[in-house]
Amino acid sequence: MAWGKTVRLILVAMVTIGMVLPPALCADAPDIPTTAPTISTTDWMIRDVALDETSSLNGRCVDSRGHGEADLPVRVLRNNVLVAEATTDAGGEFQIADLRGAVYQLQVGDQTALYRCWAPGTAPPHASTAAAVSSEPIVRGQSHPLARGLSNPWVITGIALAAVAIPVAIHNHRDDRTPASQ
Repeated sequence: MAWGKTVRLILVAMVTIGMVLPPALCADAPDIPTTAPTISTTDWMIRDVALDETSSLNGRCVDSRGHGEADLPVRVLRNNVLVAEATTDAGGEFQIADLRGAVYQLQVGDQTALYRCWAPGTAPPHASTAAAVSSEPIVRGQSHPLARGLSNPWVITGIALAAVAIPVAIHNHRDDRTPASQ
């Protein structure tokens, strides 16, 4: 009889914990598309960059880990018309000369970034002095370590078992003692 109560108590505790936990902790990871979605130019973030004294755009092409990539073609377009081309050096750096202040698209492989290039001496204070372009998609995600741990089914099972076993053990321990008044 006591075994049946224990099993029922464990089942009730597991169901209760399952209802209390947020569904996101128990759900599968969402499918991540393998191709980048098509984005209109109005949805892109435009970065400000200052051209140097010779009206050149300096930049660096990096991979998803931030390492410079060598020998990659960099294309500069304005209104989808090719304006200039360059190739990255061994450190991933490039320089494109004789640009004027305007909004340009920088293409490296399949990746495109928009830059508002400012003529020498006209850039706002927040403008950077070099363009950074990635040759591959960069995906940044944030996850709290506690959420990663609680999404593990073994951790959830351990918590559920502890939530049942500890009160049962405390209850059984109290039943074994004889009252002090006897």
